[in-house]
Amino acid sequence: KGSTVSLAGPVEITQVGRGAVAERARVALDSQNRVTRADLEGNVKAFDVNEVRNVELGANHMQGDFDPATSQLRHIVAEQNVTGQSKGKGSTSHLTAQRVDLDMAGTHPQPLKGVATGNVHLTLESQPILNAQVSSGPRPGPEKKDLAAAEVRFDFRPHDSSLQDASTAGPGTLMVSPADPKVGMRVITAGQFLMNFDARSRIETLRGEPPTRVVFRQPTNALPGAGIQESQADHLDAAFDPTTQSLHEV
Repeated sequence: KGSTVSLAGPVEITQVGRGAVAERARVALDSQNRVTRADLEGNVKAFDVNEVRNVELGANHMQGDFDPATSQLRHIVAEQNVTGQSKGKGSTSHLTAQRVDLDMAGTHPQPLKGVATGNVHLTLESQPILNAQVSSGPRPGPEKKDLAAAEVRFDFRPHDSSLQDASTAGPGTLMVSPADPKVGMRVITAGQFLMNFDARSRIETLRGEPPTRVVFRQPTNALPGAGIQESQADHLDAAFDPTTQSLHEV
């Protein structure tokens, strides 16, 4: 028969390059006093810092399930006011949702796949790769892509936690804000989105399942009377330029 240990806050759990903090915690142990589950409550922050990517996850409540034989983390559930941030070389992603489930794998556990539910917003910022010959001018800002959906599923590369692909479970809206202020915003809606990312978590391709709609908005400095361009179709395929991260082809 197992037991439960309650910890009064502030609670801090640390390992090399990773850890979590919370106001209070409960730890479940099996009959051999091995950790099987940890429940963290109150302003919970979990983080993982390495030479490739820095990841932080926050929520009101977070639960971790462990393999008692190896003490390795195998699943994470974050609930209520969930926020996430991942920073890597050339890309940053921000996530908000009501719940996030992550499956973990490996000796040094890394996220393998996950699902975010409840008013999900995913913001991707990708810095263009500059050519040394034209880098003397002002540095362009990042291209921003904002995805909104009720549910988004993710797959990660296990060796560095970079985003490999993502898909919405149903309809979604993607707003693309180019780094160049002379180019207007693109608003793309679809019955489902399927996205693939490169090794730096920068979006490479996008597929929209029916019905799809693309609205090309004019920039703020456009001439008076400039209209909005719109197209509709059953399917949509889009590609992003790997150098500038701008929408290259639709």
